[in-house]
Amino acid sequence: MSSSEKQPGRIRLSAAQPGVEFVVRDGSLTTLAAATQRLDLTVEPGLYQIERRAGEATVTDVVLVLPGGAHDEDDVRLPLPAVAPVSASRDAPPRFRETAEAASAALTTSAAALHVTAGLVVVTWRSGPGRGFEVLDDRLRRLQGVVVSEGFLATWSALLQPGGYVLRTPANADVSLYLVAGWQTVVFHREGAGMSVHMTPMDVPWRADAPAHTATEAALAGLRQGRPVFRHDVAGEWLGAPDAIDPMVGILAAHALRIAGEADTRYGDIVQRLQELLPGHPDVTALAMLRGGRIDPRELSVSWPPTLLASYRDLILPADLVSPSAIADGSMAERIAGRTVRYGPWLAWSDAPGPLRSPVLALAAGDLEVRGLDRTARGIGGPRADPAAYRQVTEFLAQVAGFEGTDVADVRSRWSTADIARATELPVRAVTAALELPSYDPSMAGDEAPAIDLTTWSKKVE
Repeated sequence: MSSSEKQPGRIRLSAAQPGVEFVVRDGSLTTLAAATQRLDLTVEPGLYQIERRAGEATVTDVVLVLPGGAHDEDDVRLPLPAVAPVSASRDAPPRFRETAEAASAALTTSAAALHVTAGLVVVTWRSGPGRGFEVLDDRLRRLQGVVVSEGFLATWSALLQPGGYVLRTPANADVSLYLVAGWQTVVFHREGAGMSVHMTPMDVPWRADAPAHTATEAALAGLRQGRPVFRHDVAGEWLGAPDAIDPMVGILAAHALRIAGEADTRYGDIVQRLQELLPGHPDVTALAMLRGGRIDPRELSVSWPPTLLASYRDLILPADLVSPSAIADGSMAERIAGRTVRYGPWLAWSDAPGPLRSPVLALAAGDLEVRGLDRTARGIGGPRADPAAYRQVTEFLAQVAGFEGTDVADVRSRWSTADIARATELPVRAVTAALELPSYDPSMAGDEAPAIDLTTWSKKVE
């Protein structure tokens, strides 16, 4: 074999849009390298499989690398399955892009004239008539905004004070939003496709061709599939340029690092930059509760629910087990715990507590006059216990008892409050309040029992 036949080759891949993932495998389909955006790999001559992915879109083929040769791909583009009408979107509805850009630009102009520091734009597309979205303040009062409708498209926009808000969907799911001074939050919703949340500086209208917004859509597509997309150099690459920035990329990238088990120095750099950009944002506070790969909330606390379910379920609720102040007492972040519903990667909850058919549940709801009960009965646990959390805890205890062939009293004696909180994904205070009420027959509640993996019930975390 000549020396030239032994010369290695190279595979160089570069994407023209953010969020394109590359994977290179050898002839035995062993993964040699994986990267986002760019990949440069030295290989032995031979056949290699190259996979290019953007969200659900995947293109795979086999290439031959000759001795001393190179396989180069520049300007790789893939249609991105995005909710927001970014330039790389493969199926944005007609005029979705123009409508979003016009609404954001109008809000930017109004903010400059009125010197307001925060704003919200909601852009929706649906296939037919029906109830629209509502925006509520932190006391769940309906807000008025500028509404523009055009066929299947509609926008709602308003200049607002920084803080927590609720987007109530046509299905009566309440989705958490949080506005930060200096930033415009843009929410996209497409019937059948889901929801996306972007952020842009108040003086920089949202634009479909901004790479940072495409990066946000790519990161969201990965999160929906449970795959981390952006993990490397996010703080420097996507959170540095003040005129082309979307902090949601940083929030999603930090979660990607956490999911991948890489909550290291890069994770800390991202969180530190996010704290500078979005002070007080509950998702950022949640991310900051993870230090050195361990939940360590220290002085950190949230009162408003984060926007992402992962922030709440994987960070805030575990922090509540460590520190009683991680979730502010009586706050919205505590009150929604027993009512969460599935809404893609976003944290949402149901506003309706469900039917109350048991006297004990009536006590929990404080609904005493309607059921002819004397107010002195409030001494039994008091009205503080949330009926949804109460129902979830009581059904959990009853089902564990049934699974183990014992009674509820025995389960309660062996399971600590923290263990029950961990198993039911409820704050410790909500579980404590529920346990102060007397037991009852879960069948009286008339609700379907929560789906919990019975095989994990007896595996209490020490």
